[in-house]
Amino acid sequence: GAPLSEYTRRRRAHLRFYSWASYFLTPIFQSSFPILAPPRDLLTGPLHHWGWYRRRMLEALCGAKTGPFGEDISFRT
Repeated sequence: GAPLSEYTRRRRAHLRFYSWASYFLTPIFQSSFPILAPPRDLLTGPLHHWGWYRRRMLEALCGAKTGPFGEDISFRT
């Protein structure tokens, strides 16, 4: 039905975004390149305390984000 098709479309969009984000962020957080660690460590602390940024990261992790600037999946009923 229509609800399942909509869920599938949104889920596919989220997975595409999550795969893209993982591809680019994994080297920063899991690499053995010591040159990447200082800027990462310098930025992640302050950014974590910025409400807007923190919300975007939580949306991405829980599956509500479909792109860096794209629509978000609404969990409202």
